[in-house]
Amino acid sequence: MVFAIVDNDLLKTIRWDLRIIMILYKYRTDSERTEQIITKHQLWFATPDSLNDPLECSIQEIAKTNIEEFCRNEKQEQLEGFIFTYTFSNDDQLLWGLPKSRVQKVLDQIRKAKKFRDKYKVYSEFIKWRTGNYPSSPRAKYAMVHELLSKVGILSLSQKCQEELMWSHYADGGRGIAIGFVVPEGESLTATSACMPVNYSDEIVIMKDRLKTILNFTYDEVGRQKFYQTPAFDDPFLLSVVTTKNTCWEYEQEWRCVEKTAGLKVIDKPVAQIIFGPKCPQEIRAKYVALVREHCTEPVNLYEIKIVGRKYEKLPLTEEKV
Repeated sequence: MVFAIVDNDLLKTIRWDLRIIMILYKYRTDSERTEQIITKHQLWFATPDSLNDPLECSIQEIAKTNIEEFCRNEKQEQLEGFIFTYTFSNDDQLLWGLPKSRVQKVLDQIRKAKKFRDKYKVYSEFIKWRTGNYPSSPRAKYAMVHELLSKVGILSLSQKCQEELMWSHYADGGRGIAIGFVVPEGESLTATSACMPVNYSDEIVIMKDRLKTILNFTYDEVGRQKFYQTPAFDDPFLLSVVTTKNTCWEYEQEWRCVEKTAGLKVIDKPVAQIIFGPKCPQEIRAKYVALVREHCTEPVNLYEIKIVGRKYEKLPLTEEKV
């Protein structure tokens, strides 16, 4: 027997070996993809634009202005670093393969330029001339934020399994099921995803610190290495954008597993619970019980949602109903 009819339900979380163990639920309609969760241990991570909130992973105008400020500050720091290198170098020291007196002429051009963009252009063209590459572009790096956010894969889960609206919206009006997974603190459902609670706020996400980056390189048409920076997937600003929703969604009590890309992913946490909705037909219940028996090697606790008064209650599925 590989499933259990009754246990203590573990409530919402338990402590085990001094770690918090959560049970997170995926509401599902009856479908082939739902069956694959049990038979193939696969879950679909969706792109933001396929989710039902039009504001998913969006960066609004105020955040764009915020990003522009960081771009300007990083360019200013690049320019200041160039001047600093010149100022504290020895007179007989070569800078970028040139005598210091030659670099002085570049500084004179920078000093004469009235607008910052013109000063920066003099500096960047000099660096391109001497190294073959323009300085790392802050603007290009921040522009990649939109591309990265458009490609992430999101798996939406919930802490709640007795929420009437969730059953209505995500489980075929109560005719579907909810699948529960035990997720230890600091872990996720896949080896490469991060699992985080959603923050509910009507405020636009603001970047407070510069983007965390990683250094990459490619080759130009003549085989020279070109280095560039890209945003790190675990940057706090990016993760905040991915896990922030307006307060009208707060009833969902959502947690998100986030991957770099969307698509079917193999999960490494076993199914722990199956909960049948209040309108789930007997033939669907029987099908998933059979799938559990055939494919699950660890105990799976079975429950059903019953309407008691005007509330949804989660009750153990009795032997007679299996």
